[in-house]
Parts: sequence; structure tokens; C-alpha cells
Amino acid sequence: MKTLRSCLLTSCAAALLGLSVLGAAAQAQDLAMAPEKAPVPFRVEPYLVTPAPMAAEDAESARPFHEEIRIPGATWLQVRFGDYDLGENSYLTVTGIQDGVEQRLTAKTLPQAYGVSAIFNGEGVDVDLHIAPGDSGVFVDIQEVNVGQDPFFEESQCGGTDDRTQTTNNRVGRIMPVGCTGWIIASGIYLTAGHCIGASDNTLEFNVPNSLSNGATQSPGPNDQYTIDQTSIVFFNDGAGQIGNDWALFRVNPNANTGLLPVQAYGGFYRVTHDHLPPTSGDNIRITGYGLDFDDLTFNQTLQTHIGPFVSETIEAGNDVVLRYQVDTEGGNSGSPVIVRDIGGSHTIGIHTNAGCGNFLGLPTGSNSGTSFENNDLENAINTASGSTTEYVDGAHVSPTESGTVFHPWDTVAEAASAVPSGGTVAIVQGTYTAAGLVIDGTKGFTITAPVGTVTLQ
Repeated sequence: MKTLRSCLLTSCAAALLGLSVLGAAAQAQDLAMAPEKAPVPFRVEPYLVTPAPMAAEDAESARPFHEEIRIPGATWLQVRFGDYDLGENSYLTVTGIQDGVEQRLTAKTLPQAYGVSAIFNGEGVDVDLHIAPGDSGVFVDIQEVNVGQDPFFEESQCGGTDDRTQTTNNRVGRIMPVGCTGWIIASGIYLTAGHCIGASDNTLEFNVPNSLSNGATQSPGPNDQYTIDQTSIVFFNDGAGQIGNDWALFRVNPNANTGLLPVQAYGGFYRVTHDHLPPTSGDNIRITGYGLDFDDLTFNQTLQTHIGPFVSETIEAGNDVVLRYQVDTEGGNSGSPVIVRDIGGSHTIGIHTNAGCGNFLGLPTGSNSGTSFENNDLENAINTASGSTTEYVDGAHVSPTESGTVFHPWDTVAEAASAVPSGGTVAIVQGTYTAAGLVIDGTKGFTITAPVGTVTLQ
């Protein structure tokens, strides 16, 4: 396939086969209208349990609340709680029977999780209420259970073979249960496709294990699951399949067990740019995400990556800018980073959103596509997500100009300290910096943050 892919454009494939160029292009355009999310199959089962409120003395004289939830045939379970009162120091534990992993939920972390547990592999979980001394009126209602089901498949890729390979990458997570990809950028926020985000899409997972032999997804332990902060979401998706204007930003809450954010637990992030479009030759674009897999079902919706050629960027309007590339993706890749390989592999130029590649007699036709960071609203949302008075410093960012934005950060702390207004923020991206030329103006105060890792100033 590598030799066949030297003929990459729709017109080239059509000419080789003696076909109408317009007909092949029209077919590719139809394919391109399909957003590439892959909802993980599940059903919602009512599971109403409403125990009476308890106090610490009740727990001493009788068994604390314990519920064994067993649903035969489930590939995973997620418990949704109703009303509750966990007092000051009481807490819930949810334990997965298959893997023996446990999540602790408190009066602080349960509302952060919107009343929903982590996802646990297998057919059963145990829910236990632990009542602390001095607490009274403690209770929790179980409302319903999300029940994972066996998957189904619909294929879409470039050319006759799926050339993606499994990879590890702590910058990229899986959004469940919608079946999409989300990833972190240098400002500490996360990006995905606009059609991937919503109130039910509440979990971002890292270190995702292989799926079952029939392709049913499996989740990591609770320590690697993070609730999406619904109040942080900024997105656009017109619902009509408009490519080039489909994007979302969000943050996550600290992990309920560890208290850490993903960047604190794993490190790693991508930089954003709109100044480095690659040439339309060579394998210079990489897409990494959680797409479906039809060749090895144990790889289904696990992290895979592929590289291929950049095709074009089309500016149809200020808020409608389409990237096209011939890189293998599948449903579930929506939201993946569009990574530029020839400037170090840590810079991205947009968000993958749509299928469009096809296959005719083993040759790729059309292209997959996404939203470029040239989209004005997306660029503005990224630049202002941490406040309009934030000045960014990133010495490793490949930028032709410097203005203190995420896209054009300063390369020295001194420049940012000089530019930041009173009451603003200097956000320093992970790395080692010199204090040369740094003068702190005593007439203005500002905050210094390190959004994505350790910063050393010497």
C-alpha cells in the first residue's frame, strides 16, 4: 500500500481508473459529511434503591449500607446516584468485582462527578456507604445504572488497508460514552470536536486497556478517569455537518481518588499553531486517537496512530476553515489532534472531525478532514480560555512572531512580565527559563502559573 499511496488525490485515482473526476469527488464529499464519533453501545437500566438515613451509631450496631449490583452480560457498569447526604466526612466506595479496583466519592467529589461513578469493567460492582463518627442523616439513593453492551461496526478508512498502529500517549484521552477523543494543550485546557461534547459525555479516560475479543470497550481503573467539568465547556457545532466549524474546549475536575489533574498525573501536552501548514508532499500529518478497529477487535477504540500526507487548508469563511489530509482514521477519532510532524511532533494545527477518505480498488480517494486553528472563533476561544489578560511564555514553541498568546507566546519570562497588565497572569509552559532581564514592576501585581508542568527559573 505504501507505493500505491504515491498517487493520492481524488483526480489521480479517478484518472488511473478511467473514471469521472467529478463523480469520484462527489462520492468523497458525501463521505466527508460523516462526523467520526463512535458512541459506545450501552443501555440505561433503572435501579432504584432508597435506604433510610443513617448516623454513626447506626453503623456501629448494624451493617452499613451495602448494595451488590450484578447485571449478567454487561461489558461495563456505571452507577448514577440520586439524592444523597454524605455529611462532613462520610463517603461512598464503588468497587469493581472484575478488576478489584475502587473509587471513593465524598461530599466534595460526588457533585464534581455529577452524581455518577467511574466506569467499571464487567458485570458487577459493590456500593458501600462508610459513615464517619459524628455524622448523622447520612444516605445515598441509587437511581440507575449505565450498562455496557456488545459493539457494532461500520468501517471508513483511506485506501484498502487500515495502517494505524497502537501507541501510548499521555496527552490524548478517550471521552466516554460518546466514543470520541480529547487532548490537552499548553494552556492546560482540552480540545475535542463540537459534536462530541454534551451533558452525558462525562468521562475522560487515560491508559485505556485493550477491548474484549468481541470489541467491547474496557476502561482503566478509577485513578485514570476524570469527570469533564460541564461548566467549562465552550463549543460550536451547528448540527448540520458543517466541516471547518466544529470544535470544543473543556476542562476536567481532579480525580476523585488521587486529587490530581491529568497533567499532574502524567505530564505531556500539545502546542497549537496556525503558522506551520506542511507541504502537500510526504507523510507529514499524524492523527492519534481512539477509533474503531475492524481488523483486531481487541484494539477497538484503543489509542492508535497513523501518518500520511497533508492535502489542503480551505478558508471558506472566517469561522469555517477546513483541513484535509489522507491519514487513516475511524469512527471514534473525532476530536483527535492534527499533528504536524516536521516541526518536532508536539505542534498541532487543528482538530480532526470528519471522515471522507474512501477506497476504490485499493487506492485512497478523498480525504479526512477537520477544523483548522485559523477558525477565528476557535482561535479566540483558545486564547481567552484562561482569561483575556494572560500572557503565555513557551521557549519551545515554534512561532515566527511573539505576542503573548497561546499561538504566539513569548520566549522569555522577562517579556511576559513586562507585557502583563496589573492583575493579569503570566502562564509559563513547562521548561527551564533564564531570569535574565526580568524586572518586577512594583507598581503592578500579577499572578504566575505553570499550567502544564514544572517550570525552572534560573
